Amino acid sequence: MIRPPAGAELADPPAAADENPAAVVEVNLRAAPSQWEYLPGQPVTIWAFNGTIPGPTIQASKGDAVVVHFKNDLPEPTTIHWHGIRVPNDMDGAGRLLQPIPPGGTFDYRFTVGDAGLFWYHPHVRSDVQVEKGLYGAVVVRDPAEPAIGAAVDRLLVLDDVRVDPGTGQTSDATDMRSEMMGREGNLLLVNGKPSNGSLRVAQGARTRLRIVNAANARYFNLRLDGASAIQIGGDGGLLRAPQPVIGLLLVPGERVDVVFDAGAPATLKALPYERARGAGTGEEMELARILLDPSAPTVVPPALPSQLRSIDPLQRPTTEQKLTLSESMAHHGWSFTINGKAFPSVPPVDAVLGTRQLWSVRNDSDMDHPLHVHGFFFQKLGTPEWKDTVNVPAKGALDLVVDFENRPGAAGDWMYHCHILEHAEGGMMGEARVR
Repeated sequence: MIRPPAGAELADPPAAADENPAAVVEVNLRAAPSQWEYLPGQPVTIWAFNGTIPGPTIQASKGDAVVVHFKNDLPEPTTIHWHGIRVPNDMDGAGRLLQPIPPGGTFDYRFTVGDAGLFWYHPHVRSDVQVEKGLYGAVVVRDPAEPAIGAAVDRLLVLDDVRVDPGTGQTSDATDMRSEMMGREGNLLLVNGKPSNGSLRVAQGARTRLRIVNAANARYFNLRLDGASAIQIGGDGGLLRAPQPVIGLLLVPGERVDVVFDAGAPATLKALPYERARGAGTGEEMELARILLDPSAPTVVPPALPSQLRSIDPLQRPTTEQKLTLSESMAHHGWSFTINGKAFPSVPPVDAVLGTRQLWSVRNDSDMDHPLHVHGFFFQKLGTPEWKDTVNVPAKGALDLVVDFENRPGAAGDWMYHCHILEHAEGGMMGEARVR
């Protein structure tokens, strides 16, 4: 692993310019080759939205209409999938029936953001390659009625990794046997597109809110905040019912978390070792970001956090059940990743009716963890009142998920669900829910 020195100021991703703020949130996105420096003074050709990694952060309020004018200037077809946003089916950017946008083509994505929270966007065509090249960005949807969190600092951290030649700064799309099996993991950790271990200066005592996205192809970020007491207030589907003190958080590919802490002393956000496949090793402890106290700023006394953040009822066990078994095996062309013994597009579809709920009993028969992502709908782990769209299924483990096929305009259609280790999804661990 490359260990960047501490110091550089942690910059926010660029914000998308709203072209029509009086009516809707209207932005322009262009996917194209560009130049970027992962290592100082060593430019490399990447693919990016509007020339930056991450792409522009789209900011909206709950209930806003969003229009994204998209132009594809890549040398191959692509789409944009709005990860976690419950968009109409024809705006999801995924699925066999959706036509990818060809090189030189344009498309207008139009949807209403009905849920507040932290979401993100990325391609769903050759996603293992296109996301690895740099095509991803965040979406922050705020709720004007959110209870007062009292955060003096509110920052977005988009986590990723990339494999870089330390001598030249160049990257490679090549895969070896390990990356085909485990997914691509890099030797350089990124925070907002730049080497990790940057710094964030805050006033002593300032309540600091970190909205964190895991945009990596395959890396699990086993997060811990040293030097401060972290409290989780949100996740994939927005705010939790109540603040939850945490010591560590496992953030799997595609997943998001919303945490706060009061900066009483310098602190360090770290990625701790985690063994996500038996015998694969745990990796190294790495520093992601440093929180430093600004001696020129007056001390802040933060208000108390609200004891309740929102109302979420735990979903009861439905009578309709789907059994999904995740597994992998060697095939003549490499590794095959399957659901119920079949690789996409041969996985039998799940049939569902709008306005109903299903129990998905997910068993992982493999020797590695798999993060499961469901498009278009939220779910809860049975007995846990928290809305999710991405969840880790541990190796040789099982989860019961209650999927809520809530009726809303445009919700009928074929929706993808898949492992969010992108090489595994492209290798066959993907299926469809046919919702009518």
